[in-house]
Amino acid sequence: MMGIQAMPEFPDNLVLQEDVEELADWAGEQYGEALSGARILITGATGLIGSQVAGTLSALNRKQGTQLQVLLPVRNAARAAEGRLKGIAGRTETTLWDEDVCAPLSADTVKTAEELRPDYIIHCAAPTRSRDFVARAADTALAVIDGTRRMLDLARTCQIRSMIQLSSLEVYGTPRRDAAGSEDVPLLTEVDFGTLDPAKPRSSYSEGKRMAETLCSAYAAQHQLPVRILRLTQTFGPGVDYADERAFMAFARSAMEGQDIVLRTAGRTVRPYLYTADAVRAILTLLMADGEAFPAGTAANAANPKTAVTIVEMAETAAHVIGSSRGHVPAVRIEIPEAAALAACGFNPEMQLNLDISRMTALGWMPTRDLAEMFARLADGVIR
Repeated sequence: MMGIQAMPEFPDNLVLQEDVEELADWAGEQYGEALSGARILITGATGLIGSQVAGTLSALNRKQGTQLQVLLPVRNAARAAEGRLKGIAGRTETTLWDEDVCAPLSADTVKTAEELRPDYIIHCAAPTRSRDFVARAADTALAVIDGTRRMLDLARTCQIRSMIQLSSLEVYGTPRRDAAGSEDVPLLTEVDFGTLDPAKPRSSYSEGKRMAETLCSAYAAQHQLPVRILRLTQTFGPGVDYADERAFMAFARSAMEGQDIVLRTAGRTVRPYLYTADAVRAILTLLMADGEAFPAGTAANAANPKTAVTIVEMAETAAHVIGSSRGHVPAVRIEIPEAAALAACGFNPEMQLNLDISRMTALGWMPTRDLAEMFARLADGVIR
């Protein structure tokens, strides 16, 4: 292949491109023949995870000539083609068009997706800003639910081969303490749910994701739709926007600028994390899983249990890994704002949570990068 087809998918990000090259080689070895000529629709393709799924499939085409079609509905196609997707947008196998899949349902909804009749759907689109979970709680919940319903209806209309619904560890709520009253919580399986107050605006995202999962299971049961649910923990790596407001990027940004890392909570919450390329592997592994090995309507956790640390420990890792490479390791300080200001930030309640990933490992998937590697590659591959 010559010309634009031979260009890298992420020409301005060598670290991210390295990941995509490795992912494409892996996907070709595992699923190249099965995916040959397929039409794959990815929502949320301008986001961190969706863009890397799209980049992996485009790289698979470039390297192995699988001739699969990558279908990308986005809110603003012109902006996407000049931004994160600029290395993918102009390719003959890519169809990019304006359609907000999370917008309210209406009679004049664009029908492009139905006309393209995808074989596979990977639904990544969802709100991601914690502040919006509080400030725009209704919009958040409805975007999650409406987007999922639209994709499920599309999947049913097109009689797709497989669909992945990206969910979140936030569906677990706050894990209950064990019988002895300890806050040390064992690995949570996909049926171990804690408490979640639906009356709190911050629950808009968590409850929205729960309802989205219910819709997936309902469509699987009632319409025999081959949809599976992947519950991702917080995921990061190269390709994160420099201005991202989430804690991992705030810590990384401070370390990159040589400033102290300031926590706005006591930092006692424990949760696991996951590298972006490992998340892409998990998505494709579950998408292509045999229906008998992994039944429709079923959920699976994706995380790296070895990365489960407190927020303070995560900040210290960012400070050490990124600071050491720049000649100055910043201090980690705790400065908790007043209650009202803290609530507006949209932080989760304090908890200790780790995930059992045995359903995914049974399919042959394993996480590969630890927390230190995640921060190192994030810093080297951040998007400014």
